[in-house]
Amino acid sequence: MGKLQDQVAVITGGASGIGAATALLFAEEGAKVVLVDLNEDKGKAFEAELKARNHEALFVKANITSEEEVAHIFQQAVDTFGKVDVVFNNAGIGRVHSSHDLEYSEWRNTVNVDLDGVFLVAREAIREMLKTGGGKIVNTASMYGWVGSPGSAAYNAAKGGVINLTRSLALEYAEQNIRINALCPALLIRQSFRRRASKL
Repeated sequence: MGKLQDQVAVITGGASGIGAATALLFAEEGAKVVLVDLNEDKGKAFEAELKARNHEALFVKANITSEEEVAHIFQQAVDTFGKVDVVFNNAGIGRVHSSHDLEYSEWRNTVNVDLDGVFLVAREAIREMLKTGGGKIVNTASMYGWVGSPGSAAYNAAKGGVINLTRSLALEYAEQNIRINALCPALLIRQSFRRRASKL
């Protein structure tokens, strides 16, 4: 019996990279996984791959910056598997760009996905977990949320926000048995996850 036997895990950005590698690990530990991604082709293909390995999986196409679509993710998870125990809040974007040439629209888009989207998913997860007596949320931040890096102002700011958002939510909901933590991977860790996912 795996460490996550019969638990239901929602994974955003679950069609590739860190999300896909995590989904496979969770499934191997007995979880029923809900894969969330904008890439429908990759998402459906990975869902089929997990099912072919005798894992329980569901793909939901969704934009995490939309309140309605985030609500739909959790409704689909509950309708299919009955509950949500674990959320890996992992979807994100970012690219290197000189700050003085950075368009405000690109700044807003990065912060919208990397911070606002994390909040929307966490909020909906908390709402569901309050109904069932608790759960676990893991938010993907970054080492660059701690130290910064040249040419990634929007990404760094958003990931720094994720770190403090995580602290705030963890303190707020600890007594409701909802554990909330953040991961701050470095570049080499991200590359390792991508290599693992590429072998799926």
